[in-house]
Amino acid sequence: MGESSLPIEQTIDIDDLVAKLEESAQSQNGWLTIPKVPVTLRNILDFPKWIEPSVISIGPYYHDHDNLQEGEKLKPLWAKRFIDDSNQGVRCLYQKIERKIRELRNCYDSQAILKYNDKQLATMFVLDGCFLLHFIRSFCSNKEGGLNGSNFTNHHIAYIQQDLFLLENQLPFQVLKLLFQDAQFQDSNSMEELIKEFVTSKIIMSRGKLGRKLKDEGKEPFHLLDLLRGVLLGKLKNISKPPVVVSELQQVVVSEPQQQMQEVDEKGNSQETNKKQIQLSSNRGILGSTRTSSKEEHERCLWHSYRNVQELMAVGIHFKPSETSFLTDISFTSYFGITGCLKLPPVTIDRSTMIIFLNLIAQESSSNLNDFGVISYLCFLDSLMDHWDDVQELQADRVLHNFVGDQKEVAQFFNHVCGKLLPDVNSYKDVTLQIEKHVERHYNSKLRMLLIQCKHTYFSSPWSVIALVGALLGLFLTAVEAYTSVFLQSNY
Repeated sequence: MGESSLPIEQTIDIDDLVAKLEESAQSQNGWLTIPKVPVTLRNILDFPKWIEPSVISIGPYYHDHDNLQEGEKLKPLWAKRFIDDSNQGVRCLYQKIERKIRELRNCYDSQAILKYNDKQLATMFVLDGCFLLHFIRSFCSNKEGGLNGSNFTNHHIAYIQQDLFLLENQLPFQVLKLLFQDAQFQDSNSMEELIKEFVTSKIIMSRGKLGRKLKDEGKEPFHLLDLLRGVLLGKLKNISKPPVVVSELQQVVVSEPQQQMQEVDEKGNSQETNKKQIQLSSNRGILGSTRTSSKEEHERCLWHSYRNVQELMAVGIHFKPSETSFLTDISFTSYFGITGCLKLPPVTIDRSTMIIFLNLIAQESSSNLNDFGVISYLCFLDSLMDHWDDVQELQADRVLHNFVGDQKEVAQFFNHVCGKLLPDVNSYKDVTLQIEKHVERHYNSKLRMLLIQCKHTYFSSPWSVIALVGALLGLFLTAVEAYTSVFLQSNY
């Protein structure tokens, strides 16, 4: 009797619920390393324009797209060159991939690659992987004629370089290792070192060697984009203070009309409200609507401070580039509450770096990562830039190298994108608290406020200093003249 007391419909619902919970648990235990970009992000800044490849497809997501077929014709030629140069057999490489194909398949969204069987996927990995490795090898080694054999110009080559760092256009790093680990090249260039050089020196950072194996701190990167993320956040140790430089890709694409930037919402100030209403989301790193504690809410308010560059300058804070370009290298020093120095990693803003940042945002928002390092950095930078004059000041201080053009467009880009993101409040917690303490000390001291206002008014530029000196000199000469005339009259 006890077993039949529940309606049959309720029993079915419970069974269905248990099945869904088990499926959800399995999904949480197996985060995709190469996911599709979340739908919530695709609505930001017409996101597809920033995440879809322009010339070449890598992996299964864009394999059959019509606009990329010219690149498909090039793959066999460049893949064969890698196989020949590495003194390996294509059948041997295929067998290596085939033995790992189930594991490699699980890196991708299962529904998105359902149309490819294991054999097709293994063939795709061998072709795309060998093509990619030949591109990196020829690009970094400046190999004469290594990238010849097609109608592609340097313009196309630059776009291929860009396509290799799109989240949905990645190969598992394990595929690359399987393809190059037994390679026997005639030259002394290590494939592993060339990959590191390609990631660091060809995109954002200097040409300095990392001097460390890719498998650093016991963790291998998921793919090239993930390796770049690790470099930017300083996850790979023994990198010697790399400065940000103009990327080689930028030299090609920076002259293009900035159509994407012009599509940003012209209401740059409208994002200020969004930045003050941050709430936790079920989507990782994306703005949402979950309750938070009062302490956590206070920390978020500090994070998304309304204090932009101009407001910080008004309380005596100036800006300098950090010694490294690691995104985590942000520090603040207060000098007795009178002046302060906020050091920020120098960054180049152009179309290529904007694409990289947006794809890193997508990775952090959809992967099982332990931190939102890139999202947190971009949100911190966004909190400083509300208007065009904030961007102009960061340019003047050599913190920001703007190759987009109009400062207003840069501010709008950050306001529009970062207004939808949720940073890790602990990333720069010490810095934000130090700034708040400095601001409080400033406003609580009339003397400090007077000194800062004098400095800002009379010593903010060489011309104001010259004008002040001229005025003081004029007053001094007038006083001397008056004294002299009075002294002479008294003598007579």
